[in-house]
Amino acid sequence: MTEILYGTPKWVYAALVVTLYYGIAACFPSREHPRRLLIMPSFFFLLAIYFAVGMSSNTMIAAGAFAVGAAIGISIAMLAYKARQVGFNDKAQLLVLPGERTLLGVLLLVFAFKYCLGYWAAVDGGAASTVEYVTLNAGLAGTAAAFLMGRSLSFLRQSRDLRREHATLPVS
Repeated sequence: MTEILYGTPKWVYAALVVTLYYGIAACFPSREHPRRLLIMPSFFFLLAIYFAVGMSSNTMIAAGAFAVGAAIGISIAMLAYKARQVGFNDKAQLLVLPGERTLLGVLLLVFAFKYCLGYWAAVDGGAASTVEYVTLNAGLAGTAAAFLMGRSLSFLRQSRDLRREHATLPVS
């Protein structure tokens, strides 16, 4: 086991620290501008497409697995965050997002799976070009990226509905 940890590149530990930071930060309530909610998920979605599909040895299989994973990820997020409640701050400019541990769990799970896939590719030199590896890697990337996007879209949908409710309330 220690050989695995010693052989792990330093950037993987940096990625783990960033993953933990964003996951733990999501456990606490926060205030976000609605437009800002889509910036990071969109960036990660494009990055996931590039690395999972663009850098793959079998682009067609990777694209199909990514699409299936994305459909699964966005569906899970829309269901998981359907009941979450967002609010607005006093000036109705920023969304108040609830703190939740779901994102931390998903991020750590994806990190663990990607670490295992990286280890598999490092140990077996030809593994990265196999259909199984390409399918797992692209499917997982699609699921994770779409989960983040679905989370943001769900919060934005809730904020839109909340703005409509406030616009129709009579002024007293």
